[in-house]
Amino acid sequence: MRFLVCFASIIMISACVTVKMVGFDKESNTVTFQGEQWDSKEDFQKEADQYCGKKATLIKMNQITEGSQTTINNSNNGTTNAQTSSIKKYQYIFKCN
Repeated sequence: MRFLVCFASIIMISACVTVKMVGFDKESNTVTFQGEQWDSKEDFQKEADQYCGKKATLIKMNQITEGSQTTINNSNNGTTNAQTSSIKKYQYIFKCN
């Protein structure tokens, strides 16, 4: 039972990291990673180091808007309330040394 709980915890933790490589500039030797708001700087750094094969240097961080999402709430008296918010992502640009 302990093994199952540990295994489930590992899957849940590893599934939360959503950092992915979205671009590479061969001339400047830079790589761009994109992730969610909850991804930490360390998550981005780890992915960059792994991609570059050694320690990468953070050059720039951008917050971008990637579409929007709408949440609709129905109240008891028959009215509907809709709230639209932007989907924010983060991009980190690293230089492979």
